[in-house]
Amino acid sequence: MDRFTGYDLEEATFYLYKSDLYIKLDVMDIVENETGITIELGEDKCYLVIWNDSKITEVLHPANVIGNFSWCLEIKDKDNNVMGYLAA
Repeated sequence: MDRFTGYDLEEATFYLYKSDLYIKLDVMDIVENETGITIELGEDKCYLVIWNDSKITEVLHPANVIGNFSWCLEIKDKDNNVMGYLAA
């Protein structure tokens, strides 16, 4: 979880935009283990798993979302595909 030092993930919102799909879910819970972290999203118990080999990059805002954010992290899988954004 050292990669997330300085970011209050519990206050974050998850964003994902794909063609004809827009997802925005609040972070509900965070569980860390030796292989990465699991983030519970929304009230319907959706989960995002960020593995230790996932790529984390600080960006200005989620793709296709206009707004003011204190911080925003782009999450990519090991194959460099965007999994979504955590922002607050």
